[in-house]
Amino acid sequence: MSTAYEKVTSPACGADPAMLLTADEQARLRRKINWRILPIVFVVYLVSFLDRSAAGNGRLYSLEADLAMSQSQFSWALSAFFILYILAELPSNMGLKRTSPSRWLAFLVCGWGATVVVSAWATNFAFFLAMRVLLGGFE
Repeated sequence: MSTAYEKVTSPACGADPAMLLTADEQARLRRKINWRILPIVFVVYLVSFLDRSAAGNGRLYSLEADLAMSQSQFSWALSAFFILYILAELPSNMGLKRTSPSRWLAFLVCGWGATVVVSAWATNFAFFLAMRVLLGGFE
């Protein structure tokens, strides 16, 4: 039984036969990707999860009172994250195709990190809301 990868790279699909990988080469390539890319992706997702839970933990430690927000404003700020998160999905994938993945993903991760750092200086609802929207865009 052939895998989906083998079907796509078969000469019948128009691939150059000289570019086809043997089963051993495919296994080595998968192993290389798993050892080089997956640890980085794991760390980025872990930090992303920690960021999402930080707003909830901040609420426990009087974030609403510190920023003079009502409960509905806090809920709005958390929901606003998903507005740009959803709207930026397609343009982000287009940007990924126009540039190299290493540069585009580095831009997103650095932008996300800078936004998280700047979020620490939030002093009111509007600034907190803007940072949440930017986080959604970079994520």
